[in-house]
Amino acid sequence: MEQPAAADDDNDGPDDGPDGPPPDDANDANDADDADDADDSGDEAAPLIAETREIGDEHVGGATVPPLSEHPAAPEPPITSRRAGRNLPAAIGVGVLLGVLIVGSLFTYPPAFAVIVGAAVAASIWELRGAFATVGRHLPIVPLTAGSLAMLFFAWRDGGDGLVLALFLTVGLCMVWRLPRRRTYALRDSVAAAFSAIYVPFLAGFAVLMAVQSHGPQR
Repeated sequence: MEQPAAADDDNDGPDDGPDGPPPDDANDANDADDADDADDSGDEAAPLIAETREIGDEHVGGATVPPLSEHPAAPEPPITSRRAGRNLPAAIGVGVLLGVLIVGSLFTYPPAFAVIVGAAVAASIWELRGAFATVGRHLPIVPLTAGSLAMLFFAWRDGGDGLVLALFLTVGLCMVWRLPRRRTYALRDSVAAAFSAIYVPFLAGFAVLMAVQSHGPQR
């Protein structure tokens, strides 16, 4: 018995019944609607883009920013003359006054010269204290100042031997003074104190040694 010819039509193509895909004309209509919507949205966004950006200018927040070539140049810093940190006329005046006092004391009353040297040494120790503090070194100001004045005194009374003995005593006193207060940094502080004792009062002691000798002021 032969099969109906309609059965062979199942393999010829997709079913065009109600459950099949939409016809090509419907797809074309949908694509046209999407294109129209995109054009409408583009037309609506165009004024916004035009408000924030135009050819030749840049807009930020609605305000026009001119090109870089139209920006005013940054003002140049004023030229200031470099001057010393201290008042030069005052420094010259103080130097001249100290020179007159030193030379006058040498020829009139030599012990006054030792007093002036002692004041200068004490002031120098104080200046060194501030300089060493900037690098983390702390000078024992009390024993160092007292030992410096003692060095000048013994140099005046006992000569060179007294000066050297007072130097060793000053350095030892500075080490004992610093040890219980800054045990961790006692060594480096003691080295700084020894340097200060040699650099300022020990060298100043030679001026005192010369002053107490015969014809010391002439030297």
